[in-house]
Amino acid sequence: MAVATFAARDWSAVSTPNRLSPQTNAYSVGPLSPWTPGTLRKTPGPVPFARPSARAAGLPRTAAHDAPTMARMETPQRLRAEQYAVAFEVAQLAFIRLVESLSDEQWRRTGRNYPQRLNEEDEQRTVGVIAHHVAINTPWIMERIERMLEGRPLPPVDIREINARQAAEHAAVSKEEVLRLLREQQPAIAARVRAIPDDQLDQSRDTPAGPMSVAQRLERVLIGHIAVHQGSIEAAIA
Repeated sequence: MAVATFAARDWSAVSTPNRLSPQTNAYSVGPLSPWTPGTLRKTPGPVPFARPSARAAGLPRTAAHDAPTMARMETPQRLRAEQYAVAFEVAQLAFIRLVESLSDEQWRRTGRNYPQRLNEEDEQRTVGVIAHHVAINTPWIMERIERMLEGRPLPPVDIREINARQAAEHAAVSKEEVLRLLREQQPAIAARVRAIPDDQLDQSRDTPAGPMSVAQRLERVLIGHIAVHQGSIEAAIA
């Protein structure tokens, strides 16, 4: 099976442990199980539908998880979207569990980009600020994906300036506040991913990082962003 490489600046989906190719300075992913937390499998075509139960994935039960299997199979146009939604839920839940485990001392430690320094953004922020950064940017990332679906352009943004401002404004953010944001946003964002028709996932759009499909944005940005910063926090507290 071919190895898929994603540019690090696009918050690539990474496996655990993360692997960085010194030749390409890009994350190297695969071959991977599509349901391993923190990982995604890149395939040349539609991914077979193999949805785990909520209990197997470690997810809280919701109305969506309780829906009869046959009812889901009656809407094949969203089978891939369903898989991306569950991959997001698994990544988000793993991140929530990590944040829950942090002590007050760990919350104040300075982050470490892992497996190496990428843009140095986490080298100057505390673990708490990194966790808050993930919590407040996940909805924003989803909004930009929905702009792509609508055919609207994605305006470039100064990520360094935004991150520096957020770090200054939320330097004293509490773990409780971050956990509240993460838990509240998960069902709504997963539902928005599930609502994406499969025939739109491979539509390519121009982005500030170059041409990218909706599926790639889901993998590399929505889910990959969580994985990259989880690596930073884990490296800081190791």
